[in-house]
Amino acid sequence: MMQIIGEKYLLSETNLKAVQQEVIIGIGSQDRMVSYEESKSVASMLPNGKLTKLENSPHSIEQIPIDELTVFVKNSFL
Repeated sequence: MMQIIGEKYLLSETNLKAVQQEVIIGIGSQDRMVSYEESKSVASMLPNGKLTKLENSPHSIEQIPIDELTVFVKNSFL
């Protein structure tokens, strides 16, 4: 799926700049799939984008300990 998204440029700069909702990009400090710089670049293209680093976390959200994920969600959205 991600390759198809990349090939069709669905996440182009133009499309990202059109998103008006608040968007939080979370990057795990142990992420091996996406770099901090790539995430920062995407967050900067979003008019209401914010980048948050999740310490000691991998790429897959389901691998983050639930207590840490709960704190992140509460701090980010509530």
